[in-house]
Amino acid sequence: MSDVSFDEERSYVPAPQMRTAQPLLTKLVIQWGFASDEKGAHRFLIGVVIVLVIAAIAVPLLLRQKDIPLRTPVVPLPVQTTGF
Repeated sequence: MSDVSFDEERSYVPAPQMRTAQPLLTKLVIQWGFASDEKGAHRFLIGVVIVLVIAAIAVPLLLRQKDIPLRTPVVPLPVQTTGF
């Protein structure tokens, strides 16, 4: 343990944190005033996606025609009797 030495001439500076650019949709949501920060913009966009998924499922179900029968009834052909 006596061979351990410390070199205090070097000073270690932590690397600067790189901030990534905000995605375009996040910027637009903040600029249009739907959210005040990036976290709020993400929540807003997740809500929009949920509403769109619900609408994509509900609209075809609501616009479906309900008067059309699922099967056409089977009508037997008339039987012709021949006299012997």
